[in-house]
Amino acid sequence: MKKRITALFIALLLVAFSLPISANAASVTVDEIKPNVVLSIVPCNATDASVDLNGENLKDIQIYTSKGVDNQMWLLGKVGDYYTIKSKKTQDVIEVKDGNAVADQMIEVNAYDGSDKQLWRLEKMDDGSYSIHSKLDDSLVWDVQGENTSNGTRIMIHAQHKKSNQKFLFINDVGSAGSVRRSERQQRNRFAAV
Repeated sequence: MKKRITALFIALLLVAFSLPISANAASVTVDEIKPNVVLSIVPCNATDASVDLNGENLKDIQIYTSKGVDNQMWLLGKVGDYYTIKSKKTQDVIEVKDGNAVADQMIEVNAYDGSDKQLWRLEKMDDGSYSIHSKLDDSLVWDVQGENTSNGTRIMIHAQHKKSNQKFLFINDVGSAGSVRRSERQQRNRFAAV
């Protein structure tokens, strides 16, 4: 009986994760991103959260409940085959802290200086999400620390394992109050169990 329940659960998960991203979803592909379009970046492991510039020190990158505020809004800039990710709030870009490309190094924002520590390669995953690779070491990707979903959880770079805490969606459809559409929240719930 236990084996049948486990097999049924696995079958349900396979069906759920093979569904295409809904036409109503507001996530966009990198090819659809235009310069100076404000985006929210959503970690696939954390329902109703966004990548967030810590409002206290305006330096650390964390996840926090999506509120559509400027410290959760980002602009992508193209630099050759790479991207910069600029904060709407401060106009600073996300970089590997101290340019130290080692596993579990935190990311933060600083003024743009054109160095490799501020450049990111976006890899589209089979489920429509993206992993975000450091130009300093392509094997290191953004990682929501410890697969945690709590407000204030930091984002670091870590060796890629392709779990949901290393997958992100780019959202460009925000409501009048700045919150992500309900249909997109429902779509993100699909990633939270991976």
